[in-house]
Amino acid sequence: MSRFYTVTLSNAAVTQAANILQLPISASQCVRLVSGFIGQSSDAGDANAAMLRAVIHRVTGTVTNGTGGAAATPRPIDTAFGAFSGTVRMGDVTTLPTTAGTKVILCEETWNVQAGWYLTPTPEERYEFSPSETIWISICDSGEDFADATPDAIGNPITVSARFTFEVIGAL
Repeated sequence: MSRFYTVTLSNAAVTQAANILQLPISASQCVRLVSGFIGQSSDAGDANAAMLRAVIHRVTGTVTNGTGGAAATPRPIDTAFGAFSGTVRMGDVTTLPTTAGTKVILCEETWNVQAGWYLTPTPEERYEFSPSETIWISICDSGEDFADATPDAIGNPITVSARFTFEVIGAL
């Protein structure tokens, strides 16, 4: 039986490209990203609304945590589910380095910060991640290059909140 979890980020100050979600998959699980949202609460009514990019990566290999964020605890949607067996990070403000392996962009979308970014794929379009992969979701401005050692500043600092729902679809 599948288990669904939600993880949130609340009121994080973002002044540069940021890793909104870093979710490593254990060697014995598969995970499906079901939905997500990134919004901000500091630019309401700003005539100079920023356009940012939301990027979903699949990372394989050894991953080193970014800095500036914190561990986040995924909460089961059904209280009968046990705790998620992994360490999730949210809100890191350094690009995510890998010491081995690759980063593949699965989705890259532009979003207006006043409207928020909604990830609501149909069941056929949901992103599935295999054991030992990492889900990495970041936001950046249009000029960011994820190979940079130092993230670029975004045009207008914002206060970000986010929510992601994922499903553990199997245990090996």
